Amino acid sequence: MPLEILSPSVQVAAHLYDELFSGTWKDQLPGTPAIADELGVDRKTVTAALQILEDEGLLQSQGLGRKRKILLPEKEIHNGQTVKILLYERADGLSPHILELIRRVEKRGHHIKTAKKTLRDLGMDVKRVSSFVKRNPADAWIVLAGSKEVLSWFAEQGMPAFAIFGRRQDLPIASVGPEKVTALQQAVGRLVELGHRQITLLSREERRRPSPGHLETVFLECLDTHGIEPSAYHLPDWQDNRESFHDCLDLLFREKPPTAILLDQPQFFIAAQQHLANKGLVAPRDVSLLCSDTHPLFDWCQPEITHISWEVGPIVDHAANWVTQVSKGKNPKRHKFTEACFVEGGTIGPVPRG
Repeated sequence: MPLEILSPSVQVAAHLYDELFSGTWKDQLPGTPAIADELGVDRKTVTAALQILEDEGLLQSQGLGRKRKILLPEKEIHNGQTVKILLYERADGLSPHILELIRRVEKRGHHIKTAKKTLRDLGMDVKRVSSFVKRNPADAWIVLAGSKEVLSWFAEQGMPAFAIFGRRQDLPIASVGPEKVTALQQAVGRLVELGHRQITLLSREERRRPSPGHLETVFLECLDTHGIEPSAYHLPDWQDNRESFHDCLDLLFREKPPTAILLDQPQFFIAAQQHLANKGLVAPRDVSLLCSDTHPLFDWCQPEITHISWEVGPIVDHAANWVTQVSKGKNPKRHKFTEACFVEGGTIGPVPRG
């Protein structure tokens, strides 16, 4: 099921993974035309998929017009790494990128599973995270949406660690995540074009404390660029729990109702939409709503939810490739940024009259 939202090239690459490790081919892979004909896809898609496999060391090009050599990591298959994923919250264990990452890494012969506790279980507390990690040894850790303090701790340790999302900027830790700056700038610019000036961003506590995160800073700078003086109103403070989230919404609409609300996660969008609907407020008639993230559920919404979209495939590619590098005794610490784009749906519109 997760493959349904991946790009065509990543889907083909995943299929070829299965074929490689099941022993369909021995020494060489069939040529690009043969694979394209067999799978019923175009040759450009197959070429992109083969490049993914080459980047991860499973295939080796032998020159133009020649078949690629298969390089299955036999040693890794029989003596794989133990990788643990420290999720942000339990629901993340069912997210497409985590499910696909587990499938991909297991295909390489490594042992990968989610940790028994999440960052929320541990209160995003560095001491508790440190104690938990030390009690649960692993060859490598993948941390999902960690705070700057938590990711800084992982970066200071000798163990290989990889950050997916989170406040990873400027830290010496391998990481991947969508680069949303341009998309966010376009989103704010579009709201201003529609007449909005009372624009509020609701983001998680660790993205606001002790200081605004990268995307939050970009948001505030965007407001300033458009002549809107940023204040606590535009990035309100609330505790990371359901009650505080809804109290924050109540307070906003009681004192100075925002005409547009930007939610930084899909669950916040859905919660805010329901909260406002209970008060008779509908997007975009009464207030514009948009999400700075994406989710497969958005594909089923009518009107389409305005959001920032990014693909799962590149995220999984970079994380899986990092595990392969670690298994070879390396510990790369490169930051990878994948593309993101602003998708204008039907949940934003002009500022409502009155």
